[in-house]
Amino acid sequence: FLWHPAMNLDSAGKRQWLNSTFELFREDSELFQRFHVAWPVYGIRWALITLNIFGKRSITCEHLLGPNPTQDTQIMQNQRTQLNKANAICREIAHQQWNCPYV
Repeated sequence: FLWHPAMNLDSAGKRQWLNSTFELFREDSELFQRFHVAWPVYGIRWALITLNIFGKRSITCEHLLGPNPTQDTQIMQNQRTQLNKANAICREIAHQQWNCPYV
């Protein structure tokens, strides 16, 4: 949820959401530790999700019928956008030194 590239919560909103979640599951004594271990893994997962556009399923039937420069340009622009999103997520993970800044 917090790693989703389209998420528009500011840092305060993310902190509030996490604190509320931890409070909701306060009886789980290992939740906080599991969260910290999983935090960068979920970030990497979202980076990989953004790269789905490079998979075979992202190519349309029309594209397979023959070259279409307009469509090819759009596909490449979409791929570049998604690659930039994945790069941003990976840079954020490295910048945070694998730690969640909202806790």
